[in-house]
Amino acid sequence: MSTAAPPAWQTPFVLTTIVVSLGIMAFEIAPIDLTLLFLTFIYVPTGIIKVSEATAGFSSEGLVTVMVLYPVALAIAESGCLDFIEKFFTLGFKKRVNAGLKNSESAIIYRVAVPMIFLSTFYNNTPQVAMFIPIIQTVARELNIAPSKLMLPLSYSSIFGGCLALVGTSTNLLAYSLASKSRPEEIKGFGQFTIATVGGPVALVSLLYLGLLGPYLLPNRQGTSVVVHNPREYVILATVGKLLNGKTIRYARLNKIDGVSLINLDRGSSVSAAPSPDTQLSEGDVLWFAGELRHLLFLQNIQGLVVNSEAPVDLDRLGIHNNIYEAVVAVKSELIGKTVKEAAVRENYKGAVIAVHRDGQRAEESLETLRFLANDILLVLAPTAFLDQHSAAPHYHNVFSVVRPAVRNLKGGRKLWKQLIAIVPFITAVVLSSLEVSWALSLAAGGVFSVFLILVSRIITADETRKSLDWEVFIAIGTSLGLGTAMTNSGAAQFVAKGLVDASANTGEAGLLIVIYVLTVILNAIVSNNASVALAYPIIDAALKLRKYPLWPFLLVLMMAGSADFSTPIGYQTNMMVLAPGGYRFYDYILFGLPLQFISGIFTILATVTRDYWYIWVLVLTVVNGVVWASVEGALPILDKLRGRSTRVPEQPDLDEDAERGEVDGVVRKDTGTKEEEATSTDAPASQELISK
Repeated sequence: MSTAAPPAWQTPFVLTTIVVSLGIMAFEIAPIDLTLLFLTFIYVPTGIIKVSEATAGFSSEGLVTVMVLYPVALAIAESGCLDFIEKFFTLGFKKRVNAGLKNSESAIIYRVAVPMIFLSTFYNNTPQVAMFIPIIQTVARELNIAPSKLMLPLSYSSIFGGCLALVGTSTNLLAYSLASKSRPEEIKGFGQFTIATVGGPVALVSLLYLGLLGPYLLPNRQGTSVVVHNPREYVILATVGKLLNGKTIRYARLNKIDGVSLINLDRGSSVSAAPSPDTQLSEGDVLWFAGELRHLLFLQNIQGLVVNSEAPVDLDRLGIHNNIYEAVVAVKSELIGKTVKEAAVRENYKGAVIAVHRDGQRAEESLETLRFLANDILLVLAPTAFLDQHSAAPHYHNVFSVVRPAVRNLKGGRKLWKQLIAIVPFITAVVLSSLEVSWALSLAAGGVFSVFLILVSRIITADETRKSLDWEVFIAIGTSLGLGTAMTNSGAAQFVAKGLVDASANTGEAGLLIVIYVLTVILNAIVSNNASVALAYPIIDAALKLRKYPLWPFLLVLMMAGSADFSTPIGYQTNMMVLAPGGYRFYDYILFGLPLQFISGIFTILATVTRDYWYIWVLVLTVVNGVVWASVEGALPILDKLRGRSTRVPEQPDLDEDAERGEVDGVVRKDTGTKEEEATSTDAPASQELISK
């Protein structure tokens, strides 16, 4: 690193290029990772940094640690070692639902948030939220609560938990890696759980906010699961008759029906996904078609095809080769302004669009005429390769910003030994790294060893391991050291730091901590959390050289601010992931997240300046949360007695009483003494009823 004064042109040049890059990333003109990569390496030919300085971050231990988090998280999800948590979510509540009693929304939020905080301490929160979204959808359905009451608490609590350990988020590891390079002596003693001295109080006070205000500030909306779990709205089964026996799919033109996709051919013992047009049909074959209901009912006009409009659709059987995906239309997507037919979704992306969600609710307009807008959420029924194509092909990222399964499609064969291999080695490495045992492996080495055991045990495959990696995060971390060096060598970091120090001159260390927190949060709202930390750390380093303040408080504030984005869906990936399942709109994040943003910021500063007494914060807030949680759960039986029937949901018909009258399920039974006759109403055929609807 150069010690001479930099040429006068370098400071404005670096600041200008950074501001331009912020605009490019904010308006999504180019991907964040490529923008950061270009920004870093543009300083090499200009002589601001050397090639070795530009690439230094790609060999850092922090980058290796982040890389192993993703396959470990995937293995934990696939092995099913967290399935027991789903039972904890509904324990005791399902009995109340079956008894016709209401449950406390606060109690359910606590049941969801507490395990999420604990898990994301050791477990990367992005794959964790992805795995738990379908579980929370199931819980909401079983407990008669809107998914919108639980999805944001799921995202926010996973963020809080990530602030309890270095390994909790890639942001923490990035900040620690930058500090290790620039201030190796001062970083000594900063352990795996040092961040918990600040993150613990913030998590506990935020948990209190979720439990007390969540039921009132969160909207009461259904998400995409309403469509997903009503498959008869988008899938219909048809049986092949004699007329089509021996004919091909192409001959019958079953692959050329507008608005309809043939997704499965079911022959009882086997299911073929997206069968070839040259596949011969046999009498008795069951064909699975996907599309809008009114298009599906057109199949009744095809001779030789018997449409089973009332046949139940087994989602598990559907998921053997297919899944339903939530795909968010990217801001610069080529789909914008096009209809389903114009975009040729079936031909280009091998999927059938079954519904579109916009502004937190299902779009009522027909898919024939609906034109896609940015941030529309498409429900796409497609083969499992659809997700792989999005992960592997850069072109897909220009079409969909987020793609995730809407239906849980986990592997069978849960085995205890696989669950232990998936979770125990990595947790052991985390604990040993926090104890700083001399003979123990580093966290990065322990993580690599964990991945090795996972692959040898065939919990996940090598291909799945590669696909689990998030290259945008890795490039952001890899370029961070080079970017920081460029800001320091050019004098840009010192220039900005001097302005911040002067602005907080009258408030001392606490004032500078506030300024750094606000700066990082603002950057976090504009670009990704890793990019904001990469830009903010060189400024902190330069400010500390001017004021001679200790490193630890500022590093803690940087880590907390790097993850503290609650007021927008774009600031943190998990916030975007719950947008569709929760049926949220942009202002929902402002209404519920902005107050939390201020509360977490205030407590971050308070906990940092009083971190020597962190245990008092934790003790008091734990007791308060315990009292509130116990109250909202324990008071339910008392409230039932006080309110009487007012707490009951509408009662179901008394089947025993109906049976005495001879009426059960709409069937009138007449006892003749020897035989039972059934007289049913002469309703119109089910297909005509559906058409009228």
